[in-house]
Amino acid sequence: MLRIETTQEGTTLTLVRGEGPVTVVVDGAAQSVTGSPVHVPLRAPTPLLGEPRQPAGREPRT
Repeated sequence: MLRIETTQEGTTLTLVRGEGPVTVVVDGAAQSVTGSPVHVPLRAPTPLLGEPRQPAGREPRT
């Protein structure tokens, strides 16, 4: 049994019951959880799409 806690600082993985190590993937990186808690800091978010652009000929006028 795993306890997974996510806060503004990151994610903490703790093996509560059972035998380890247990491998968990957090943000694309494999983390091995054993008897002591594993803390993974939050990564900076990246946008899913690029910045939207104004269509040609539709630029705002000043």
